[in-house]
Amino acid sequence: MCKNPQVDIDSPAVAELVAEVAAAVSRRAATVSEDVYEVILRDIPELRDDKSVLDLLASSVHSNIGTCLQVMQHQIDLSTVQAPAAAVEYARRRAQRGTSLTALLRAYRLGHTCFSDWVLRELARHAADAQMITAATLAMSKVVAGYVDQTSEEIVTAYAREREHWLRNRSTARAARIRDLLSGERVSVSATEATLGYRLRQYHVGVVCWADGTAAAVDTITRLEQAVSHVAGKAACPDPVFLPRDVSSAWAWLPLGIRDTFDAAEASTAGVADDIHFAFGDAARGTAGFRLTHRQALAAQAVALAAGTPRQPSPTARSPPSR
Repeated sequence: MCKNPQVDIDSPAVAELVAEVAAAVSRRAATVSEDVYEVILRDIPELRDDKSVLDLLASSVHSNIGTCLQVMQHQIDLSTVQAPAAAVEYARRRAQRGTSLTALLRAYRLGHTCFSDWVLRELARHAADAQMITAATLAMSKVVAGYVDQTSEEIVTAYAREREHWLRNRSTARAARIRDLLSGERVSVSATEATLGYRLRQYHVGVVCWADGTAAAVDTITRLEQAVSHVAGKAACPDPVFLPRDVSSAWAWLPLGIRDTFDAAEASTAGVADDIHFAFGDAARGTAGFRLTHRQALAAQAVALAAGTPRQPSPTARSPPSR
């Protein structure tokens, strides 16, 4: 932060005033924390959707405010300060739930603004001299901005690390469950549904999705997942199961609920890149249907590849609908 040459923000008098203000705000820390918490939830609906972590959000807010006030009151070097454990854990939990990092960082920006309002209002009660108020404002703003910036960096790191770890573990667990399902082994339907986040006791459509070999690239799996989501959306099949198979192909299952028919021609691939192809099975129900429609999709893919990979799978490659 640039310094006003006529204002010495590092003078002992300014440090004493900042410490006095921080101590006064500390005595109302619970009220300040509640205010910041309510502002965050009011302005970021995404953070209201999971009540199981609201208490952790409140702890994160309270611990961040308490730590920042201690830094100001005791002139603690920011380089020695780490993000509070509750704040880091909240970021980890949000990463596990797929909350956007944008929402987390916005919470810090809103918290920064709200907290600064409290501090500056308190400063007005402790000083009347304009030069001292200016110096203390600059000094406190420097600390708060520095704390928020430093803590946000730690939160981003914790979020990214946990997101990668969680997705890797989830993918491994999902792959194992699907492998058991496809092998015909006896499985716990409830446990499998919980792992997959998908109901097995409904009708499904198996899908094989692949990209031309010449187009395989580091982002191919992401493109395939987006393509499956696109087709699922067109077919009114929310939250499909998606399982990467290799660098250029994937398996998926579209949930139909109580619908017992599926027309591949109606699952529009308009808007999907020309190098991405699909093969579909027929609507089939339950765990046995999960396996059957998948085998049909594999058979349809084989026919499509033999025919030179048409844009839509050949109807002759698909068995009659299963009931």
